[in-house]
Amino acid sequence: MIANSRHHAARVWPAALFALLPLAGGCTNNVATSAANGGVVREAGTYHVDSLSADLAIEIRDHIVHYRIVTRDGRVLLQSTDRPSSRHRWFILWDNTGGRLWVYSGDIGTSVWLPNDEGQFERVSLTGKSELINDIPDRFFEAMPESAQKIFRRDQ
Repeated sequence: MIANSRHHAARVWPAALFALLPLAGGCTNNVATSAANGGVVREAGTYHVDSLSADLAIEIRDHIVHYRIVTRDGRVLLQSTDRPSSRHRWFILWDNTGGRLWVYSGDIGTSVWLPNDEGQFERVSLTGKSELINDIPDRFFEAMPESAQKIFRRDQ
């Protein structure tokens, strides 16, 4: 019986370790092609932003979504200042075309991070009257719940 359970453990452990490998944090995805979401990021991880030669790092601590963009040499270009809850719907999209980071959170709303002259980013909260509404990328807009889409009606 003991020999049989050791044989079983010898087969199970390598499979279990392989399954946990993506959780180790060493894997980097490309933010433009993240999963099947068309670039919409919905889970914690590290995502490479080709256009910046930097990484978008997302982690969840104490039910708060923390995100930042860090260059390969460790310079922080963007550090989240809002505190979206992971208990609500949230997602993030890097827009290669506009060089902007779009953030949706069911508890605090929609915002966009705009690049400034110093190479850093500034957060702008969006309202239904924002001039940036027509700049919302289609993939981001389509991921929003219908109630948010109604607020951010775009010119067609």
